[in-house]
Amino acid sequence: MRYLVMLVVVILLQVPGVGAEEEFKFAVSQDAWVNEANAGANYGNNTYLSLNDRTGLAEVYLKFSDADLAALQGQTISAASLFLYQYLSSYSPGDAVNAHALLAPWDEASTTWNSKPAYALGNSGSLYLDSGNNMWRQWSGLEDMVSVWQSGPNYGLVLENNTDAKTGELFARFYSSECSNAEYRPYLSVTTVSPEPVSAVLFLVGVGVMAVRVCRKN
Repeated sequence: MRYLVMLVVVILLQVPGVGAEEEFKFAVSQDAWVNEANAGANYGNNTYLSLNDRTGLAEVYLKFSDADLAALQGQTISAASLFLYQYLSSYSPGDAVNAHALLAPWDEASTTWNSKPAYALGNSGSLYLDSGNNMWRQWSGLEDMVSVWQSGPNYGLVLENNTDAKTGELFARFYSSECSNAEYRPYLSVTTVSPEPVSAVLFLVGVGVMAVRVCRKN
């Protein structure tokens, strides 16, 4: 009698699956604003952040700590937005507030208009302010900027209204990290996607098959 024994090779493959989304919220580690009309003054301890192109330009500077951002290591950033709570403003429609990556270190306790750091010319995000106060304002599209902060230099960002070709209009104030009510303090929201491997079983029949013939005589 002859017996044919087939050995089937089973291979387990790890293939990428659909990742799980996770949202992070990072508090500001440093924030300040600078004022062209008072170029030597420091406003790092104010309870508000001021943007202005009406009676002297004013810009807002914000930074998030490397220690906090370390939570993003190894993950893919799918969305990143800055949120500031606006409580006062005066402007006309179409005023754009642009976000730029900063290119040099700065400190909230000493930064002034005269000593402010340079920033990248390209906009990482823009927001056209419309009418209304006492609301959250969101600068979205900051994914590339935050991705650089993950592995490269992190100097934070600046918000400015200087380069929108409109003058004598915008004035806006937002609560800073020194605000007594923590619910109104600025923050960065980042959504990430973590790859999750999915096991797939692949049966290969006819590959690496061992045939054993056993002959037995009765």
